[in-house]
Amino acid sequence: VLSIDPVALSYALDGTGAIEVADGTTLTSANAVDILLNTVYARYEDPLVQDAFFADAAEKIFKAALSGRGDSRKTLEGLAKGVDERRIMLWSAQEDEEAELADTRLGGSLPAITSTPNVGVYLDDATQAKMQYYLTWKTTVEAERCTDAGAQTLVATTTLTSTAPADADQLPDYITGNGRRAESGDQQIGVNVYAPAGGKVQRLDVDGERKAYGRAQLGDRPVASTPVFLEPGQTVEVKVTMTTGDDQRRGPVVTTTPGVSSFDQDRRFPSACS
Repeated sequence: VLSIDPVALSYALDGTGAIEVADGTTLTSANAVDILLNTVYARYEDPLVQDAFFADAAEKIFKAALSGRGDSRKTLEGLAKGVDERRIMLWSAQEDEEAELADTRLGGSLPAITSTPNVGVYLDDATQAKMQYYLTWKTTVEAERCTDAGAQTLVATTTLTSTAPADADQLPDYITGNGRRAESGDQQIGVNVYAPAGGKVQRLDVDGERKAYGRAQLGDRPVASTPVFLEPGQTVEVKVTMTTGDDQRRGPVVTTTPGVSSFDQDRRFPSACS
């Protein structure tokens, strides 16, 4: 099973050149993200028509890439960029094949315990709509202290901003969610912060105010979760304080959900142990 997001498809189009889909729309590396993540939902109300558009677009882009159309080197570089940004994932039902994939970027597994603490920040579109097209975010990590055992105290700060227009409540219901989980034009985002393996979450603050948060455990990774509501143009800051496991002395690395624009995945920040 291969999954690939529209941004990665736009990277491939940079090499293949423009393609035309069945309804006459021309997709290019410059417009593919806007069309596939926003315009289609405004143009076609019927989800079946939307799905047919997406299937046709994906098929034609893949055929263009596999046929060597355009600049094959740029196409491969674009797909490699999609893998680096964790926009392309691959799963196999064959156990031996899946074992080979598991520890690669394509496999999508959480990082194993190493001397490098990994912080994961993953977002859910709890609006249950198509509003994340209008969302930007970034995460920074500050390492505050290091114990003799090599465990660090980390503070991960995620800043989320709605780029939706002021009249976003006038967008089609399929995009806004029609007020089911948030006011039309607003966004409800589930923010899930994964502490490093063997670590602990100490507290969660939203815009400087300490908040209760959902708690979970995924393997050896503790998880803190909170909903964030955003009106058009609003910015909210989520800050999570956590510790790493012992002997994680290197600079922390952040892995996050890819968004609608290119970014550096797995960013490294300075260690408190050096």
